[in-house]
Amino acid sequence: MSDEFEQLRESFETLKRESLALLLDDTSSEARAVLLAPAERCDPELVNRITKISGGLFFVAVSHTRADELLIPPMPEPAGMLLNSELRASTVSVEAREGITTGISAADRSATLKVLGSSAPNPRKLVTPGHIFPIVARAGGTLVRSAPIEAAIDIMRIANFQPAALCVQLLAKNGEAVHEDEINECISTHQLPVIRLSELIHYLLKFEPLVERVGEAKLPTHLGGEFRSRVYRSALHEGEHFVLVRGEIDPQKPVLTRVHRENPLEDIFFAKRSAPRRIVDLSLEALQKEESAIFLYLRRSANKKEDVMPRRSLMLREYGIGAQILRDLGAQKIRLLTNSQQKLVGLDVFGIEIESTQPFT
Repeated sequence: MSDEFEQLRESFETLKRESLALLLDDTSSEARAVLLAPAERCDPELVNRITKISGGLFFVAVSHTRADELLIPPMPEPAGMLLNSELRASTVSVEAREGITTGISAADRSATLKVLGSSAPNPRKLVTPGHIFPIVARAGGTLVRSAPIEAAIDIMRIANFQPAALCVQLLAKNGEAVHEDEINECISTHQLPVIRLSELIHYLLKFEPLVERVGEAKLPTHLGGEFRSRVYRSALHEGEHFVLVRGEIDPQKPVLTRVHRENPLEDIFFAKRSAPRRIVDLSLEALQKEESAIFLYLRRSANKKEDVMPRRSLMLREYGIGAQILRDLGAQKIRLLTNSQQKLVGLDVFGIEIESTQPFT
């Protein structure tokens, strides 16, 4: 490991010894601090220690593979409600089948956590409902979605633990989220190793990238003129992501960029009122007027359990694959083509800055 990751390496080594670390989510507008512990190491003593540090709710990050192995069903979505992606990744609550009394004691929680973190996962050892709440991480981890749940699974994998991690948000005594000075005090008082989400992403980008360029050709279009087309393959999904590039990309100049998520039935076999197809047309017309421009067409996951992103908003912290492609194209500053008024976060950690947004019309 290079010197730039020395501090990160030390934090991982301490996590392996002490079974506890503090994850700082420094990629979002609202910084969060989350206590992390390998589920397999969560004995009653460690559970008690975590409870004394923070009174936050106990969640367990699990990989989608681990959730399938344990046959944990997803949380039903209430009719008519659009839940955010983290809630939509929640499963039903669980409990260890044996050795449980009230379910909330340190010993009871430990028993359930160790079932979730077992090296030989056995669904017969769990019952529902219970007092532990698993959340399924997106495949690909923080390079797909830069959030604490995905980071927890990446951290467990790198540290050679099972893909199940206890996650407890660090809270102040009044139950509110802690401020920076309170976080620093907690780190000092409890001697916690710190893992910053941004540093974890930088490490993964360098050593475990998820995309590779596999093809390039010239492509004339009816609405946008001639583009250079590039095809990228992801280590996660079948199929490829597609990019149209106009002109030369200058890292120092903002480039007009449209990030469009695949919807084949509406993008290709469209009706007159199909909004997605109209957006494609408007995007190509806008990009054609620029000296340099990018149209990024992202494929959807074939696994519906992983495809939990809300369609109403474009949260770029959940577009890690697209961010890696933009990075490969050399785009460091972008003008995002979108009609959304929502604040966009999550690209800066990939070395990309959203300088402005531009509507279609």
